[in-house]
Amino acid sequence: MNIQPSNFLTLLTGIKQYQIPIYQRNYAWGRENCKRLLEDIIRAGTPQNPNHFIGSVIIREESAPVGVSVYSVIDGQQRMTTITLLLLALMEYWKNNPSSCTSVTTTAMLRSIKDTYLTNQQLTGISLFTRVLPKQGKDQNEYVNLLHGVNGTGAISSNYTYFVRELKRRNCDPAVIYNGINNAKLALVTLDATDNPQLLFEAVNDTGIDLTSVDLVRNWLFMGLSKVDQDRLYRAYWEPIENLITNSIDRFLFYFTELKTSSVVSVEYYGEFKKCLGLNAGNATAIESLLKELLRYAGLFSKLQSKNGFSDPALQKVINNIVESGKDLFTPLILKILDRNGNTLSVADATSMLRYLEAYIVRRDMIRVPTNTLSRAMIALSGHCTSLSDFIGKLKVLPYAQRMPDDSEMKTQLLLGDFYHLPRARDYLDRIEKSLNPAFALADLTIEHILPEKICTNNSPKKNVPATKVNDYNWELDLGAQAQATHDTYQHTLGNLTILPRDENTRMSDYRFDIKKNWPLSASNGFRYGYLHTPIRISQSLGNVTKWDKTAIENRCAEMVGYICKEWPHP
Repeated sequence: MNIQPSNFLTLLTGIKQYQIPIYQRNYAWGRENCKRLLEDIIRAGTPQNPNHFIGSVIIREESAPVGVSVYSVIDGQQRMTTITLLLLALMEYWKNNPSSCTSVTTTAMLRSIKDTYLTNQQLTGISLFTRVLPKQGKDQNEYVNLLHGVNGTGAISSNYTYFVRELKRRNCDPAVIYNGINNAKLALVTLDATDNPQLLFEAVNDTGIDLTSVDLVRNWLFMGLSKVDQDRLYRAYWEPIENLITNSIDRFLFYFTELKTSSVVSVEYYGEFKKCLGLNAGNATAIESLLKELLRYAGLFSKLQSKNGFSDPALQKVINNIVESGKDLFTPLILKILDRNGNTLSVADATSMLRYLEAYIVRRDMIRVPTNTLSRAMIALSGHCTSLSDFIGKLKVLPYAQRMPDDSEMKTQLLLGDFYHLPRARDYLDRIEKSLNPAFALADLTIEHILPEKICTNNSPKKNVPATKVNDYNWELDLGAQAQATHDTYQHTLGNLTILPRDENTRMSDYRFDIKKNWPLSASNGFRYGYLHTPIRISQSLGNVTKWDKTAIENRCAEMVGYICKEWPHP
């Protein structure tokens, strides 16, 4: 490793090229970054502040044709690219305002900026034409076009245009800008074959360079490889991964890291990700194997994010159900199941495993089992996905805190548990209804309390109704002196809940049970929703009840638990 002071003009002088490796992130500097850089350059160009440290650039020499020096830019690509945009803008500004510079020497330098610092004119027509060559793809195309006078629409052209306009707005002296670039000092770090570029890159990143975990992972995978392997593996694997999951690659790598390390990892997962390769960093064979696996799982992750990514209807249905549960922490386990043990597990068995996983999630949610052990349960189950029997076996022997509640526990806990305030209570009731009646499709459904949320009694009669109607709301006539106590105990329990269209729920309101049961009015859709006539299956058994009291509510709870245990079965 060689470290020496330098500046960008010295760096850019000579027949050379600084290549941004294909694995580096795209050019990402925005307006604020450019504004800050320009102000630094202006300060460095004044006599009062002739020296200004602008950061470091880390490069590694690559093989090249005789007479040309080629370097990979390990760190500093954003700043280096932006300096060349400023130089190009400075030349354009001076051409449009030749009288702005009175220095003969500076004028001569301004006239030759492109030939001296930006291009290798004698190498026109080949890939070594530019002194700085951005990452292959959109950035590179836009940058090369800009040097040929063709403006684009991306960040590179946008920042160039900003510099041209800002130099004019500030009425800058070109000599100040040129001298500022020349005076801006940097630490040039040149690596040799024995240096580990990733370790140095991480050390620089720790000082405050804003890189995401995705940037660090990508650089770590590719940085230690030869340029040939970098280009080959990036195009074969990483580029397709980015195309599959462009907007969610960070989440995917987080989940993949948990899957591979069989551990709960932090949001900043880069350190844990490195364990995926162990001591094989820089080994092209090992990295290609890992990239193959990443691409395979990225394909599954992409399908997982779609509502119709899988061709098997039963598999897609259970995946959609799990996704709707909002329990994203199970994603590594879901991916492991979907991988089907390298396609040795049948689709039917994978579907059954996911059904049990959904049941596990739902049952724990319904009876409010604490969620602080779910991550550990996910990791434990991830190690038992080779067969359906293996998965079920592990599901049955999870520690108590991670357990899957059995039917008996569900019945006991739901008898008096608050079901109404579960975040997904309406979804659960809707799901039970659809399991009984697959064609069910009513809009704007709400949860109805059969025993209303607020009851009327002898001491608290219904107000603003005719005296002849007061008893239509008096639940004490059904529940006796214990009406309020029964209400307080059972109002939000599963046995006291059903579903109704919103308008009908409002109309039936807090009437007594017998009136709701025999409700004479039809809804706007033509249905009657009194319990004797309702098309809603989970309410139809209410038509056989003569009195809505503690016993009736508990019996209804047992009925509903039966539906739950069938829809979300315990193995």
